[in-house]
Amino acid sequence: ANQISGSIPACIENVTSLRYLYLDSNALSSSVPTTVWNLKDLLVLNLSSNSLRGSLPPEIRNLKAAISIDLSINEISGGIPSSIGDMVNLQNLLLAYNRLEGSIPVSIGTTLSLEWLDLSHNHLTGTIPMSLENLRSLVYFNASYNKLRGEIPSKGPFSNFTGESFISNEALCGAPRFHVPSCP
Repeated sequence: ANQISGSIPACIENVTSLRYLYLDSNALSSSVPTTVWNLKDLLVLNLSSNSLRGSLPPEIRNLKAAISIDLSINEISGGIPSSIGDMVNLQNLLLAYNRLEGSIPVSIGTTLSLEWLDLSHNHLTGTIPMSLENLRSLVYFNASYNKLRGEIPSKGPFSNFTGESFISNEALCGAPRFHVPSCP
């Protein structure tokens, strides 16, 4: 934490071989410049705990090498782009404590390397896609404190999750171990 304020400079794309970008726990505001999504060699992007606004563009898919993206604890709004499903190397996707809306893209079920997925404390609606049962490497999942409804997946990695992952949603249903009503 350096208390860096202002915005991330657009010229960051000139650092073409950048592998790790840690700007977490600062006072960065404005939106993430579109040039960040052009850093094709970037492995880790950590912009958590700032005051970043704006939305996640489909161009996030350009971070083909990325294994970890942490944008948690910001003011990011809009939806989660379905293009995240193209990110085959992604292991960690942390988007908690933002203002994200819309549904969880079905395409996330194709990010087969995913181990950690935290979508908690947003305004997400719709259902938890059954496609997430395909994520055999998933060891942590949190969708609590959203507005989700419908059946919680129960196969694949979901056989190891507990009710903690689903607290405080609109109308989730599923297996008794999730501490939600059973589905009709």
